[in-house]
Amino acid sequence: MKLICRPQDFVPDEELCRQPYIYIYDLGKTFGSDGLKVHPLDFERWKHQSVFTNPARCIGNLRQNAGNGRDGLTFPEISEEGQLFAANLLSQFIADRSRIVAMFVVAHFETADPRYSVDDWADVFISKAREIINHEPCPD
Repeated sequence: MKLICRPQDFVPDEELCRQPYIYIYDLGKTFGSDGLKVHPLDFERWKHQSVFTNPARCIGNLRQNAGNGRDGLTFPEISEEGQLFAANLLSQFIADRSRIVAMFVVAHFETADPRYSVDDWADVFISKAREIINHEPCPD
Protein backbone atom coordinates (compact mmCIF):
# COMPACT_ATOMS: atom_id res chain seq x y z
CA MET A 1 0.00 0.00 0.00
CA LYS A 2 1.05 3.57 -0.54
CA LEU A 3 0.04 6.69 1.32
CA ILE A 4 0.15 9.82 -0.81
CA CYS A 5 -0.71 13.49 -0.68
CA ARG A 6 -1.50 15.36 -3.87
CA PRO A 7 0.41 18.66 -4.17
CA GLN A 8 -2.82 20.70 -4.06
CA ASP A 9 -3.74 19.05 -0.72
CA PHE A 10 -0.42 19.73 1.01
CA VAL A 11 -0.14 22.72 3.37
CA PRO A 12 3.63 23.41 3.57
CA ASP A 13 3.48 25.92 6.45
CA GLU A 14 1.79 23.32 8.67
CA GLU A 15 3.39 20.22 7.09
CA LEU A 16 -0.13 18.86 6.80
CA CYS A 17 -2.01 16.95 4.14
CA ARG A 18 -5.66 18.01 3.99
CA GLN A 19 -6.76 14.94 2.03
CA PRO A 20 -4.40 11.93 2.20
CA TYR A 21 -5.00 8.90 0.00
CA ILE A 22 -4.07 5.29 0.59
CA TYR A 23 -4.14 2.74 -2.17
CA ILE A 24 -2.98 -0.76 -2.90
CA TYR A 25 0.13 -0.43 -5.04
CA ASP A 26 0.71 -4.08 -5.88
CA LEU A 27 -2.07 -6.38 -4.73
CA GLY A 28 -0.03 -9.50 -5.39
CA LYS A 29 2.75 -8.47 -3.00
CA THR A 30 0.30 -7.78 -0.17
CA PHE A 31 -1.40 -11.09 0.50
CA GLY A 32 0.80 -13.54 2.35
CA SER A 33 4.08 -11.65 1.99
CA ASP A 34 6.33 -11.43 5.01
CA GLY A 35 8.03 -8.31 3.64
CA LEU A 36 11.44 -9.93 3.54
CA LYS A 37 11.23 -10.78 -0.12
CA VAL A 38 8.74 -10.59 -2.93
CA HIS A 39 7.15 -13.94 -3.60
CA PRO A 40 3.94 -15.25 -5.14
CA LEU A 41 0.64 -15.01 -3.37
CA ASP A 42 0.32 -17.29 -0.39
CA PHE A 43 -3.34 -17.88 0.41
CA GLU A 44 -2.82 -20.20 3.39
CA ARG A 45 -0.20 -17.98 4.97
CA TRP A 46 -2.36 -14.88 4.57
CA LYS A 47 -5.47 -16.68 5.80
CA HIS A 48 -3.81 -17.66 9.08
CA GLN A 49 -1.92 -14.43 9.65
CA SER A 50 -3.37 -11.87 12.07
CA VAL A 51 -3.78 -8.23 11.09
CA PHE A 52 -2.02 -7.31 14.35
CA THR A 53 1.26 -8.61 15.76
CA ASN A 54 0.26 -7.23 19.16
CA PRO A 55 -3.53 -6.70 19.35
CA ALA A 56 -3.43 -5.10 22.82
CA ARG A 57 -1.09 -2.35 21.61
CA CYS A 58 -2.54 -2.21 18.06
CA ILE A 59 0.74 -3.06 16.36
CA GLY A 60 0.02 -3.75 12.70
CA ASN A 61 1.39 -6.89 11.09
CA LEU A 62 3.09 -5.02 8.25
CA ARG A 63 6.70 -5.16 7.23
CA GLN A 64 8.46 -3.01 4.66
CA ASN A 65 9.55 -5.05 1.67
CA ALA A 66 13.34 -5.35 1.81
CA GLY A 67 13.63 -4.71 -1.92
CA ASN A 68 11.96 -1.31 -1.58
CA GLY A 69 14.50 0.24 0.78
CA ARG A 70 14.34 0.98 4.47
CA ASP A 71 11.67 3.70 4.46
CA GLY A 72 8.15 2.51 5.15
CA LEU A 73 5.79 0.95 7.60
CA THR A 74 7.31 -1.81 9.67
CA PHE A 75 5.09 -3.03 12.50
CA PRO A 76 3.38 0.37 12.91
CA GLU A 77 1.54 1.26 16.09
CA ILE A 78 -1.98 2.23 15.05
CA SER A 79 -3.79 5.00 16.89
CA GLU A 80 -7.45 4.82 17.86
CA GLU A 81 -8.16 7.51 15.28
CA GLY A 82 -6.39 5.47 12.59
CA GLN A 83 -8.17 2.26 13.57
CA LEU A 84 -11.58 3.98 13.50
CA PHE A 85 -10.76 5.59 10.15
CA ALA A 86 -9.79 2.24 8.62
CA ALA A 87 -12.75 0.46 10.24
CA ASN A 88 -15.19 3.00 8.80
CA LEU A 89 -13.79 2.70 5.27
CA LEU A 90 -13.58 -1.09 5.44
CA SER A 91 -17.17 -1.33 6.72
CA GLN A 92 -18.36 0.64 3.72
CA PHE A 93 -16.24 -1.40 1.31
CA ILE A 94 -17.27 -4.86 2.53
CA ALA A 95 -20.96 -3.88 2.73
CA ASP A 96 -21.19 -4.94 -0.92
CA ARG A 97 -19.45 -8.29 -1.38
CA SER A 98 -19.46 -7.87 -5.15
CA ARG A 99 -16.86 -5.09 -4.78
CA ILE A 100 -14.53 -7.42 -2.91
CA VAL A 101 -14.93 -10.19 -5.47
CA ALA A 102 -14.41 -7.68 -8.30
CA MET A 103 -11.14 -6.53 -6.72
CA PHE A 104 -9.78 -10.09 -6.91
CA VAL A 105 -11.23 -10.70 -10.39
CA VAL A 106 -9.55 -7.63 -11.94
CA ALA A 107 -6.27 -8.59 -10.24
CA HIS A 108 -6.54 -12.05 -11.91
CA PHE A 109 -6.30 -13.96 -8.65
CA GLU A 110 -8.09 -16.90 -10.22
CA THR A 111 -4.89 -17.57 -12.20
CA ALA A 112 -2.55 -17.17 -9.21
CA ASP A 113 -3.39 -20.50 -7.65
CA PRO A 114 -6.19 -22.64 -9.10
CA ARG A 115 -6.84 -24.21 -5.68
CA TYR A 116 -8.47 -20.95 -4.47
CA SER A 117 -11.29 -19.05 -6.10
CA VAL A 118 -11.82 -15.29 -6.02
CA ASP A 119 -14.62 -16.06 -3.57
CA ASP A 120 -12.11 -17.77 -1.26
CA TRP A 121 -9.86 -14.68 -1.42
CA ALA A 122 -12.87 -12.42 -0.81
CA ASP A 123 -13.89 -14.43 2.25
CA VAL A 124 -10.45 -14.01 3.81
CA PHE A 125 -10.31 -10.32 2.92
CA ILE A 126 -13.65 -9.79 4.64
CA SER A 127 -12.46 -11.69 7.73
CA LYS A 128 -9.34 -9.46 7.87
CA ALA A 129 -11.50 -6.35 7.51
CA ARG A 130 -13.73 -7.56 10.35
CA GLU A 131 -10.66 -8.15 12.50
CA ILE A 132 -9.98 -4.41 12.20
CA ILE A 133 -13.64 -3.33 12.43
CA ASN A 134 -14.37 -5.40 15.56
CA HIS A 135 -11.09 -4.69 17.33
CA GLU A 136 -11.13 -3.17 20.82
CA PRO A 137 -10.22 0.53 20.95
CA CYS A 138 -6.52 1.13 20.36
CA PRO A 139 -4.57 2.82 23.15
CA ASP A 140 -3.38 6.34 22.45
